[in-house]
Amino acid sequence: MSWPFQLGCQPPGWRPTKLRSFLARRRQTGCPDLPLLSVNLPQGVVLRLDGDGRVAPSRDLDGYQEVRPSDLVMNQLGKPHGAIGVSGRHGIISPAYFVAEISEEADPRYVHHLLRTRLYISEYERRGKYMPPSQFDISWEQFRDISVTLPPLSEQRAIANFLDIECDRLDALISKKRRLIKLLDERRAAYVGAAVVAGLGNRNDLVETGNHHVPRLPTGWRLMRLRHVVEQIIDTPHKTAPVVDEEDYLVVRTSNVKMGRLIFDDARYTDKASWIEWNRRGEPRPGDVMFTREAPAGEACVVPVGVRLCIGQRMVLFRVNPAVACGEWIVHSIYSGPAQRFIEELSNATTVAHLNMSDIHDVPIAVPNLDEQQRILAQIRVEVRRHEQMVPMLDKQIALLAERRQALVTAVVTGEMPVPGMAA
Repeated sequence: MSWPFQLGCQPPGWRPTKLRSFLARRRQTGCPDLPLLSVNLPQGVVLRLDGDGRVAPSRDLDGYQEVRPSDLVMNQLGKPHGAIGVSGRHGIISPAYFVAEISEEADPRYVHHLLRTRLYISEYERRGKYMPPSQFDISWEQFRDISVTLPPLSEQRAIANFLDIECDRLDALISKKRRLIKLLDERRAAYVGAAVVAGLGNRNDLVETGNHHVPRLPTGWRLMRLRHVVEQIIDTPHKTAPVVDEEDYLVVRTSNVKMGRLIFDDARYTDKASWIEWNRRGEPRPGDVMFTREAPAGEACVVPVGVRLCIGQRMVLFRVNPAVACGEWIVHSIYSGPAQRFIEELSNATTVAHLNMSDIHDVPIAVPNLDEQQRILAQIRVEVRRHEQMVPMLDKQIALLAERRQALVTAVVTGEMPVPGMAA
């Protein structure tokens, strides 16, 4: 295949070759004391962190492959492809990965930038064997047969030096915007949390309650267990309704409920008969609250108007008592103050975060009168709208910076854009 994959002419002095000319696969094991590594799409080779759900059993570590600094590491199972990079660390990695030495004719940093471009990721996907539902398995023979065009070694180093600086600059900008989003999220959570526990008025009005979950509440507020705030807590069937294409009945799974919202990403639907069957215990109505018991535990959202839905396993439905509270107040309360701490304590006490029905009945909620709830909720909505205006703007800026980074790397490693100061 011509350079670079039918996109144009190769730059003068650049030599067409194959990956096999400078990559040699190595399978060295027996180093169980070295740190565990992993490979991800955003960064490449990184230390594997404790608690990420992928720590290997100690009895298996003897079979893990040694990775030396400047080795290329690739996850051959793409989901999607792109988990590839040159290591800056000495460690070990799963035997399911490719580990390869890079010969002296190629600069490891240049190879790192080159093989992580969208241009090459698309080639891995093209050559990979599709494995449903979403993986592509590329063999070592297919991988090492991929065409590249190498510039002279001095140009590779100049390109790598330039990209190290420019990518660090763009990555720093992206990190700043992500930190700003995190700060905005924290500000929103703090505002809402304070509002549903202490109200919006004079904090001098607070009084002691004698409860370790809520040390103080405003005068006139009550600390109530959830069973006294709702009319009914409905345990859903312990399985999820069958998925049917081109139907209108939404199947709500735990992944569809996040931070007080119903998320329609990866939405799935069922037929009318299944919708009726799954709602025999109680059809979700607008204003009801959906709550996750597990995977993860403690997420909640209000049932919206105009959506016909049934709830999947590991979830419950709260039928709100309109004389005591509204669904929106309950949802905000679940993420704040006494309810949040109650849920966290129960979740931390189990290996897998899980809430029993008896636990859910006892979730504490701080409850003012209905007029006060609506006054506070009106102010919360103003704060939430401000947040919703700023965060999507920052997300868009992050996406544009990531696109710019990818376009810059691709243009430079393919010779389309000359590196400043490098002889043409």
